[in-house]
Amino acid sequence: MKAILLLLSILFCFSCTPKPAEIKASSPPASARLATQKDNPTELPLPTVPVTITDPKARAEYALCHFWDRMDFTDHSLSLDTAFMEQSFANFAGLTHYADSAAMADAVDSMMSRAEKSAEARDFISTIVEKYLNNPDSPMRDEETYIHFLRRDISSPALSDAEKQRAGELLRIALKNRPGTIATDFSMTDRNGRQTRLLKTVGQHKGRTIVVFYDPDCDNCKIVMGQMGELKLPGDVRVLAVDAEGDRGLWEASLDELPEDWVVGFATDPVLDDELYVLPAMPTLYLLDQSGRVILKDPTLSELVNSL
Repeated sequence: MKAILLLLSILFCFSCTPKPAEIKASSPPASARLATQKDNPTELPLPTVPVTITDPKARAEYALCHFWDRMDFTDHSLSLDTAFMEQSFANFAGLTHYADSAAMADAVDSMMSRAEKSAEARDFISTIVEKYLNNPDSPMRDEETYIHFLRRDISSPALSDAEKQRAGELLRIALKNRPGTIATDFSMTDRNGRQTRLLKTVGQHKGRTIVVFYDPDCDNCKIVMGQMGELKLPGDVRVLAVDAEGDRGLWEASLDELPEDWVVGFATDPVLDDELYVLPAMPTLYLLDQSGRVILKDPTLSELVNSL
């Protein structure tokens, strides 16, 4: 809710912005910089968006690119303050969905260039980035935004070769089966013992397919899939549940627990061992169109439902 209010204040409160003659689009004067000791701020103040920028998307992108202008990362009283930095980053991340890829890359570069003025602050904000954007349990998890940070890390002059190598590996994983790409195909056996493939099964349905990678022995899978079984899905949507764990006996013994109208498969290719898909937590959901193109990658159940 706080991020939504933040966005609304940036996009629509034009009366709060100064006149064009008063605007300083780059670094603000010293008198306007973030006061640290006197004011004891709890979050970074919003950048002032020029009144000449009226398009909501352009206003959000300006705010992103200038979000950290007032932040002095060498001031460790703030840049190493967990509450202050996490709230500020949450506000920043709340705007990322309104920016295109080029604006996001610029915003991330601006942010990290400033953070790299202090090695301690740079490492600290990097842990926050990973916690918020890459942790499977984070409500703000956003792989597309995280990719921008990983690409920036690879080119960062402040990182060691080992750190860049780690970022490269994380990027390789994040780029697998992204929205807009064709999902990686693999062989599987359906609940009737017939051999088939993912893309063939998806293509036989004239509509969208929710692919659920699950483990029959996973308690969370039983909870989430139980909730899915109670959903009234649109007529063009069906569910394909795939066991990628490798215990065929357990899979066969659990088939009766799944709804009869679901397509159920057991992956006969080593999906996990070959890293065809990276499944950070079970169950992992995908939404594919009839051609097998990824519409959603690893959404929460609520995100999936809201998109249908």
